[in-house]
Amino acid sequence: MTKILSTFVRRNLSNPDPKNGMSSGTVCGQDPYYCKKPASVPPYEWDKTDFTNWPICESTSKPGHNDSAISREDRHMTCELLGRPCCHGIQGECMITTREHCDYVRGYFHEEANLCSQVKCFEQICGMIPFYDSTIPDQFTRVFTTIMLHAGVLHLFVTLLFQLVVMRWVEKFIGWHRMMFIYVGSGCVGSLASAVLLPYQVEVGPSGAQFGVLACMYVDIINNILILKAKTHKAESMKQLKIWLVIYSIILFLLFFLGLFPWLDNWAHLFGFLFGILISLTVMRDVENKDRGIKRVYVVVISLTLAIVMFVVLLILFYVVPITEGSVLKYFNCLPFSDTICKDMGVSITRGSTYSKYT
Repeated sequence: MTKILSTFVRRNLSNPDPKNGMSSGTVCGQDPYYCKKPASVPPYEWDKTDFTNWPICESTSKPGHNDSAISREDRHMTCELLGRPCCHGIQGECMITTREHCDYVRGYFHEEANLCSQVKCFEQICGMIPFYDSTIPDQFTRVFTTIMLHAGVLHLFVTLLFQLVVMRWVEKFIGWHRMMFIYVGSGCVGSLASAVLLPYQVEVGPSGAQFGVLACMYVDIINNILILKAKTHKAESMKQLKIWLVIYSIILFLLFFLGLFPWLDNWAHLFGFLFGILISLTVMRDVENKDRGIKRVYVVVISLTLAIVMFVVLLILFYVVPITEGSVLKYFNCLPFSDTICKDMGVSITRGSTYSKYT
């Protein structure tokens, strides 16, 4: 029994297809010459120079059925083992492969298409909802929606515990509306900072928002120390506040230290904390009711200005000058205490990085 191997014929301007004059193509299983719907006829001829612009062929006539007998030039239309686009990985990667291999890598096999250019893997896997413009896969709302997503039951439990214990206690003093600005604002800025500084790492959870709440507590402690500083009869309260400040600083240091290990987003922690400080100085009740020469209007104005500048700078970095290659910034998020500890995260800051362990 003779097995016929696949051959690849490269077409170009000096070696066009003899049937239709195309300098780009053909593709195994798809040829404008054999496609009946949509047919490549004037004025709707398929692109002769770039096959990535070809549409999906819904109906094909096979060689030897409705057309001439199979020849060497027609073998690409009689492939027994036909590869089709397979969308896989959490970056929306596409490869031409068989259904069996696509199932193995837990991908989505496109039976109806022949080219990766004919499917929208990134939108299908990562889009959640369709992109407004498929050529510009932008869903900026994710900086907000990500703070409501969690990586598992344990992650969700930690968030609920924080909200019931810490966040609930702080909200009693500052009110739900102030808490809303601090929590949502810090969470969004933390998510945006993570997207800018760790562009190829998937992040979920409200860690930036939680550190914003911790920043609010930190500001409140320092604010009360400054208020009691000139009141000698409050020396005992001042001592207790200073003790709390030391304890709280140690806790924050430990939390940032834990962020140097895998699967914890230290950049979201840092920027959520910094934005939390600025927005707390802007909206906290003490700024309004206990100024007494300590917190004047200019403090609110400066804090709000810096918060806006921080957000705008991150926005510019995200859209205008994104980080696309390797950088030492990754070490703040995961410090390589050993040769393998950071490799468990499965990503690196490179344009060609991949999450798939199968490719």
